[in-house]
Amino acid sequence: MKLLKVLCLMLVFLGPASAGRAADPGQPQTSAESLTAWEWFEEITLPAAGSARYSDFVLTPSVFANARRDLGDLRLVDGAGREVPYALRIRRTEDKNEPLPVRQFNKVTNPDRSTQLSLDLGEKTGEHNAIDFLTSGSDFRRRVRLEGSENAQTWSSVLDNSYLIRFQVGNQLIDVHTLQYPVSRLRYLRVTVFAESGNEKDRPEITSAVVYRSIMLPGEYVTLPAHLRSREPVRAGGGLPGSAWLIDFGGESVPCEKLLIDVADNDFVRPYALELADRDEPVRQLASGEWRRRAGSERKPVEVQFPEVMAERLRLGVTDYANPPLTLRSVEYSAPARQVIFARSQEVTMPLRLYFGNPKAEPPHFDFAANLPDRLEPPPSRAKLEALAANPSFQPTPKPWSERWPWLVYLVLSSASLVLLVILGLLGRGAIRKYDAGERSAGVVSGSNLQ
Repeated sequence: MKLLKVLCLMLVFLGPASAGRAADPGQPQTSAESLTAWEWFEEITLPAAGSARYSDFVLTPSVFANARRDLGDLRLVDGAGREVPYALRIRRTEDKNEPLPVRQFNKVTNPDRSTQLSLDLGEKTGEHNAIDFLTSGSDFRRRVRLEGSENAQTWSSVLDNSYLIRFQVGNQLIDVHTLQYPVSRLRYLRVTVFAESGNEKDRPEITSAVVYRSIMLPGEYVTLPAHLRSREPVRAGGGLPGSAWLIDFGGESVPCEKLLIDVADNDFVRPYALELADRDEPVRQLASGEWRRRAGSERKPVEVQFPEVMAERLRLGVTDYANPPLTLRSVEYSAPARQVIFARSQEVTMPLRLYFGNPKAEPPHFDFAANLPDRLEPPPSRAKLEALAANPSFQPTPKPWSERWPWLVYLVLSSASLVLLVILGLLGRGAIRKYDAGERSAGVVSGSNLQ
């Protein structure tokens, strides 16, 4: 009896803790997917455990070459066969608005029909520089005053003579409800929205308010060498003399948004055009313009920037006119890194592997990724992907019978053709018999008429 009570107490105390661990979206979890459908993997070497709560690694060209284009088939699996949730991010430099926690108070309507709301950003107020709020009604242009204070007693102007605008013009909605102001650390903000001038029926009401801090998320770009093929003499636009080079990425389809081209010449002005030249894709122009370098100027690579594409190869064309062709020595390509972030945990069993190469896999959409903050402090510790390896348990999807036994297709078609020929022959013979019988009947009738 005493032992039973002890066990019950252990369940009471350990149960919530266990439930908490199970609910942690970053911990390894049992997966219903079989790894036999994934063709490739790369092992992950983790850095020494430090203060970082997360680890990350950057995808390599071998992953892009063998994974699905949308990278929805990536799976992070530990040595116990459990799936480790991850977040996949494209590390392009961007500005974002980070919402701050606020407490609303002193919401009032004034005799002049204006409405007022005060906001408390808390004791540890950081920098803030934008406010977004919605008001009731439509088709209005309302003046807004924003004030700030350290103690909610003495107020100073932060922003005045700004306007909230909301109008529907045909199919277009004009909606201005976010206001920027100089960076501030004031704990309290007070917003006053005035009724629209000249509209006696306008009675605004603030329905929501959010204060933001604008942050710049630094990017991370991967720059790697590309293979520059030999120059080909071509006729450029208008039939003018020119040069063309194929630029390939080792037969792999990789993200690319910038080329860095080392040109040996010191003095030139040449029009150029860059095209997508994948074998299975239609040719389309990515960028065009003019290269210019003066003698004695700084010798740095020529840059070609364009919207990011997944490409196996590109074609660069330059119009030479009557000038000698340019000498291109090398090319590098650049794109934002694809970063995979996952939680550091003692529950992860080594080895940790990244699996990919399953065209039919569904994107995972982990809760861990959806709730991960934009900025991680401290930054994740950087792990490393090792060499590409074939999954020994991979079982390829059975091919359709038409691919497994192609000769059977021809046999069936031949048999069907013979059957059709026999049927057509029988139908033809029957038609001839009927025709002959009709001719004989007509002859008999004609003879009787003559008598």
